[in-house]
Parts: sequence; C-alpha cells; structure tokens
Amino acid sequence: VWTHTHHQKFVVVDRRVAIVGGLDWAFKRFDTPAHPLFDAKSSVHPGVDLFSDEVEGAPYRRNVEQYFQDKQKDVVANRAEVAAKPWQDVAVWLKGDAAADVALNFIQRWQWVRQDTVEVFGDGLRNDMPAIPLQIRFLRRPSPDAEAVDDATRKELTPGGLPSPSILHQKCRCQVVRSLGQWSAGLALSEISHYEAWVSAISEAKDYIYIESQYFISNMGEGDAHNRIAEAILLRALQAIEEGRPFRIYCVIPTTVAAEPVAYYTRRTLIQDGKGRGEACLMSRIGVLLKTAREGSFWHGKSPESMMSVCTLFSADKTESGRWDVGEVFVHSKVCIVDDRTAIIGSANINDRSMVGYSDSELGAIIWDNGNGTVRDFRLRLWRRYLGLPLDGNADDLVAEPATDSTFETWSECANDNLHLLSHVTSHTPRDDITRYSQLKRLKEEYLRKTPGERVASMNEPELLEGMQGQLVRFPPKFLCHQEKRSLAMKLSQTFDLAKVPFL
Repeated sequence: VWTHTHHQKFVVVDRRVAIVGGLDWAFKRFDTPAHPLFDAKSSVHPGVDLFSDEVEGAPYRRNVEQYFQDKQKDVVANRAEVAAKPWQDVAVWLKGDAAADVALNFIQRWQWVRQDTVEVFGDGLRNDMPAIPLQIRFLRRPSPDAEAVDDATRKELTPGGLPSPSILHQKCRCQVVRSLGQWSAGLALSEISHYEAWVSAISEAKDYIYIESQYFISNMGEGDAHNRIAEAILLRALQAIEEGRPFRIYCVIPTTVAAEPVAYYTRRTLIQDGKGRGEACLMSRIGVLLKTAREGSFWHGKSPESMMSVCTLFSADKTESGRWDVGEVFVHSKVCIVDDRTAIIGSANINDRSMVGYSDSELGAIIWDNGNGTVRDFRLRLWRRYLGLPLDGNADDLVAEPATDSTFETWSECANDNLHLLSHVTSHTPRDDITRYSQLKRLKEEYLRKTPGERVASMNEPELLEGMQGQLVRFPPKFLCHQEKRSLAMKLSQTFDLAKVPFL
C-alpha cells in the first residue's frame, strides 16, 4: 500500500506566473468567499456534487470513473433546494522569480518520474514523457503595468477574491517552500523548507498568530507527532506572558474530517486533554503558563480563552422559496499569518505527513510584507467574511489590531453568538452536549432524511438564522470529547512513525 501522496497543488504558466495553495483540481472544490448553500442557477456549483451529504447514495463517491461514462452529469436535480457543501480554500498568485521556482519544482519532479527505476503502474507512460530543460529563462521581464489586473479579469473575479486596488501594484518578498524527499523527487536529503517556514514565522511572532488548517496534529515536547509547530506557538505565548504584553492566537479548523480518528488528534492538540501523561492540549498548557503571570501584569488572573480562540466555519442561507438551512464550511485551507507582516500559503497541513519531507510532497510560499499592507489586506479580506463585516472595509477598525482586547472581543463575541444561535435553532450542529461521533452522525442522518418541510418543522425559530453574523463559529470545547481514538494506523499515518516508510 502506497502511504504517501503527491499533495502539491499548483499551476505554472510560461515559467512566469504561478498559482500555489491548498485547492485540489477535483470535484466539488470550487466555491466563492460567500460560501452559498443554494445555487438556483448553478452559477457557483455546476455539475456533479460527489461529496454532498444531500446527494442520496453519492453515486460517484466510490467510482469516479462512472462519472465520465454517464451522459447525465449533474446528479443534483434541484440546486435551488438542495444544499451544497461549502469549501474554504486559499491560494496565492505569484509572478516573476518566485513563479520560476515553481516551474523548477515541476521540472524536477517531472524528470524524476521519467528516470525513476520503479514504475508503479507499469503502463509505459513515462516512456512518452519528453524531457524539459532545467535552465529557466524569461522571454522578457514583465513591465510594472503588466502586474495590474485588467478590467475584464476583475469583473470575472468574485467579491472578496481580489486585493484592494492600492495593493495591486505592490511587491512583496517571497520564497517558495517545499516538502520533498527521495520517493517524490529523488532527493538524497529530504527538503523541509515548508516546515521551517512555519516554525520560523511563528517563532518571530510578537503580536498575534492566525492559522487556518484542515489538520492540526503537533507536538509540545511530548506525544507522538514530531513536528513542533504547537511548541513554537506555546513558546511565543510564554514570552508574551513573561513580558506582560498583549498577544493572541487565532485558529480556524473544520468541525470534522472524513476520518474521525484524525479529527480526534486535532482536538487533542488544541483544546481537549488526553487521558495519558503528557497529553495536555495547547489551551491547557497556556492556562498553566498564565498562572505564572506576575501580579499586576497584563495576563495576571486571565484565562487561556482570553489569549487563544479555536473556531470553525458555518454558512446560513435561504432558498428562493424562503426556507433557511445551515451547512458546515469545510476548512481545507492551509494558512499562517503573523503580525500582519508574514504570511504562509500552501498545501501543507499541520501534521507530520506534510512536514517531514520524506512523506507527502508539499508546495507553498512564505510572503514578507514590505510595509505596503499586503499581508494585512489579506487577513482583512478573510476576516470580513468570517465576521460579517462590510466588504468595502468600512468597519475594519473593529479588527485593525489583532493583539488588542477590542479585536479579540469582536472575534470572540461573533463566534460565541453564532454558536449559541446554531445550537438554539438546530439539533445537529456542533455543541458541547454532542460528545461522540456516533451521536453526531445519527443526528445528521436524521436531519438529512427529512423533507424540506420536515426540516423547517424540526428547527426552533429558523428565521433567526437571518441574524447570523458572518461564518465564524466557536469550536465547542467539549464537542466529541468522549470520542476515543479508534485507529492506530490512522494515528501513525499523521505522525512520524508511519511517515518515515514509503510502503506498508
């Protein structure tokens, strides 16, 4: 069984322009920042929806090949009433030398497949793969005017998908980073620049750390994972407590993933203590550090929840017939923002598979702001949507300084209010009294079996969903807390022990 994956997600054109991020070129991954549930004109979610819980039988889920053989591609008969599965992803558009590095990465991998002595599929395809010259030359240097986005392109982009006009002509320092090893590119020594970028950026944080990640499985000096991203965060929290200065940590994760044992380890890393020795989560460890705060200092007497927030995303939407519904926005993005100065965008999750180099191949970019506000603008474009703020930036003052009490309270109040609202209206969305995955699965399945009319009847004052602010929802600290790890193989696949071998 092949236990690693080519996990890089990128497009490079003419060695001059590249797009790098977490978005797979696969079914049901396209979405807009608004994350609509309903799409009467199929303008956002055209075609088949393989993984929507709404599609009975999910006919293509186990056999994607069947999709290409069927004449009728769209299995969702009525997108005006059938909810989509919203998907949150982030990518970065690179030009110039950084794009050339992305091209070099592709060439290196391409050449390795051509030369690899192990032909996994035995189909002879590699014999028809042409050689690509390694030497990178630009045909011409793009002029400053070529950096701008023309009006026609601008109109095609969705709201929230383009930087502020003042940012378009600005330039940043950028470095392409990777996870790559012997099996994926023939490297004698694995490259872990993606991991080093995360640790380096976090280790320099003074004011705040913001993270979006599909997985968050890391180590703080004890435990099974070998990557130390969580420990790097903890050390920055310790320094802020010792110096008595404001410092905040914001994390956005999905409520669940396809493999529940993996989600278990994300919760254990962030907000739920394990039963064994040394299995305290990041939130609890921050709580221990806060007890050492000097009397009269900024952090004296404060709780860990006043420093760190863990949230997820949900979307509330109304059909043309007036029926309200809610759906989880699946967080698939892999983003780190530090102090409005540094951003990392790529394909690497926070787990050993993505970070050790000799397991999954990964590609990303670390971006340093040159003082032009590019990274800040990027954060604000995410937060406006999540917090339900005006997209024109008129309320940006509410979240201008992430380290301050006022910004953290704005974030936390929105997340808490939305959690209470969903808990009041629905019975199947995350809450503290859903403590096992089997319980959550049963509640979801019962809801999905209902007709649209029965769903409305099962809700408590569904019209209140109109008052939901943005998409941010606090991750309930006891949600699925009694769910025990069930799969040693799944655990190992996300940590060092299985990541170090190419075959099992």
